[in-house]
Amino acid sequence: MKDKKKPLAEHLLSRGISIDSFKSGSTYYKWLIDTVLNSNEIFYQINDDWEYKSIAQLSTEQLCSQHPPYYPRDDESKSPDNILRVLAEGLSRNMSSYILYSEEGLILYAKKGNKYIEATKENNDYSFALRLSHEGGLGEIEYNEPPKWATNLYINKNIKKLFSYFYYDLEGEEYTKSKKLKANAIRACAEGLFDENHIKNSSQNKLQEEDLDPRERKTWGQIVNVLCKECDISLDKPFKAAEIIQQYAAKHSLEIPVKTDTIVKRIKDLPEN
Repeated sequence: MKDKKKPLAEHLLSRGISIDSFKSGSTYYKWLIDTVLNSNEIFYQINDDWEYKSIAQLSTEQLCSQHPPYYPRDDESKSPDNILRVLAEGLSRNMSSYILYSEEGLILYAKKGNKYIEATKENNDYSFALRLSHEGGLGEIEYNEPPKWATNLYINKNIKKLFSYFYYDLEGEEYTKSKKLKANAIRACAEGLFDENHIKNSSQNKLQEEDLDPRERKTWGQIVNVLCKECDISLDKPFKAAEIIQQYAAKHSLEIPVKTDTIVKRIKDLPEN
């Protein structure tokens, strides 16, 4: 039976690990130590309403709220530094996953003044993290403070939720073939949810039907159908479906920069299952 979700500090205490002992941990883990010591406060703030959060913040929240599977074994030392070492592996895994997911369609953002803009490969922080990911060095970070790229790259709550609808775990050649289609599908949906200026160069990134072979078109149609069934939207009545989609957009204060007729046309253009 899985442990009930509770703060990281409580998990550690339940395993006989004193929280105060972390105060004497190595300064190499200063950021991680602060996270552990403040894990109760972080845990109870997770459900506060938000629009954008940095990768660093989301990753520490994951660490403080999920039951980590990477505690030391019973025969291993439970010294603060050893506990911090295994927790560091989990924190690193949390941060690196967002960079990996960005290649599957998770849109990352950078802050420019008071606005958030899409972080493309021209963004120094994103290009640096992406290069580390490709070279296998994303997990080799220091823990005395959050990595600069992780504090400067942000995730939008609605895009994160949209990505979760499309998430699936594939390996090998099938994953490689599906990754681009998945990324395009998420972007196409995102462009329907947000103002066109919210996504950089949206006109250049639109999912074009001519870019898809018949199998990909069918997969795209299946994805849309799944989402519509989940929201109880019948595509057999395109105009009614378009109205419901607009109502959902209004409910969540999301702008759809298209007319009803355009939505109807897109619905009619969907390949049949």
